[in-house]
Amino acid sequence: MLPSYIHRLFEAHPEMQGNFKSFRDLDLEDLKMSQELRQHSSRVMGFVNKLISRLGADEQLDTLTLQLCQRHLDYGALPQHMTIIGDQFVSVLRSTLENEDSWDDETEKAWQKLFRILAFTYEAMHSEWSRSASRRSASQRHPCLERVNGLGSPSSAPGTCCAHVIEY
Repeated sequence: MLPSYIHRLFEAHPEMQGNFKSFRDLDLEDLKMSQELRQHSSRVMGFVNKLISRLGADEQLDTLTLQLCQRHLDYGALPQHMTIIGDQFVSVLRSTLENEDSWDDETEKAWQKLFRILAFTYEAMHSEWSRSASRRSASQRHPCLERVNGLGSPSSAPGTCCAHVIEY
């Protein structure tokens, strides 16, 4: 599923391909055969599996989310990219699982919520990072990263961090 997800992402949003260093110079046909695409797809699916396996363990889920967001800040991804990627991922997942009668409104809402959390967290981190004229040191990153870096724990107030951001 995942290689087709990224392929379809680049078909629907060709401007996104330039953001992936490994895929910048490949046309869509070469991309289909790319070993690097398969490896990237495996990493994405591995991350999604980790997120799913940690549902209900908010602290672990927050840590994974923050690590993903930090990596993408380092890559220079823009907040709107997270929304585009999430929408495309859900679209491909929907088309795959509908064929197997494994998709319903509740499933779609759950996947959309997961990607809204990722996008919200990324946007908050990007906004904070953007306020600085220069790159921040590890100790100056998003306050929630202090826990990831072993420097303490985040605010426990609902709505302040990652998995606590969107509550239904």
